[in-house]
Parts: sequence; structure tokens; C-alpha cells
Amino acid sequence: NGSCIDWLHFNSDNSNISGDWVVGFTTQNRDGEELVYAVTWPTNDGEFSSVSYTSNGGVLWKPVEQFKEYGIKVYELAADDSRVYAATDKGLYVSDNGQYWEKFQRPISSDGQQILSDRIYSIESFNNGSALIVGSDDGLAVTYDDGLSWDVYRSWENNQTEEDIIFNPYPNPFYRKYS
Repeated sequence: NGSCIDWLHFNSDNSNISGDWVVGFTTQNRDGEELVYAVTWPTNDGEFSSVSYTSNGGVLWKPVEQFKEYGIKVYELAADDSRVYAATDKGLYVSDNGQYWEKFQRPISSDGQQILSDRIYSIESFNNGSALIVGSDDGLAVTYDDGLSWDVYRSWENNQTEEDIIFNPYPNPFYRKYS
């Protein structure tokens, strides 16, 4: 009526969204069509963790059955004009249409550094997909060529003095260098 907001509520009962707990969104403008993707986690029986997406403003949501089938939990999404990316507990996934998803290979840099953890928590796409950055509990990885090559970054601080045993918890906590 002009003096308040009319909210639309989407849930698994009325709109086919996979889970009622929505933890993230991203949008994609692909060929003039706006797609909205949501990271959805379950709150009740019958719901499941997945990505749900809509191309009609939320009238009908389509959950990604592939994530349900393989028990994949999605943490974050990123999109550019042609692709959408999912950071998950089982690695990095990419899709051209939201329905079919392909898993990226593990990020490995030219000097042999690699992300050893399958769990990817965060992702960001820059410059319409020309740069993709992923974050894990094992480091940060950046690609400028859609995953063909990666740069892997890690950082840790040694908090011991020179008189102490120098102990580096990463990459091998059992390696000790004595001064």
C-alpha cells in the first residue's frame, strides 16, 4: 500500500527450494535472462543442502539434485555472465546452466604447491570470470585462465624465538629445525 514492504517468502513447501535456511545468494545475467542462485541448507526433515536457482523471480525454484545425490554441502557461490561457481565441502564446482555441475581439478601451482583440502569455503569471480579466487582451510588459490593454471598462497607466522626449537605447523607439523 506504499507505506510498508510486501515481503515474499519462499520455502521448501511453497516454492521447491531445497532447504529453508538460505545462507547465500548470487545473481547471473546470462543472455539477457536474470538467474538467482541461493545456497540452501535444511532446517526440517525432507529438505537437503544444495543450490536452488530460479529464472522467474522466485515463482519456481529448481534445486540441484546432483548436490543432494552426492551429499555435497555448498558454502558460497559466485557467478559471471556465462558460468556459476560453487565452493563446497567436496571441492570447487562450475556450471554453465545451473542444472549440470562439473568439478574443478584440485588447484596446483606451477611450482607444485597445491590446495590439499577438498573443502573450499569461499569464492569470488572478478572481471567477468577472467579471475577466480578460492579460499580453503589450506590456503588461497587464484586462476586467470579458468583453472588451467593456479597460483597458491599460504601464510603462517613462527611465534618462537631463536632460542626455541623452530616449529612450523605448516605443511608438516612434525618437521622441526633446530638452531
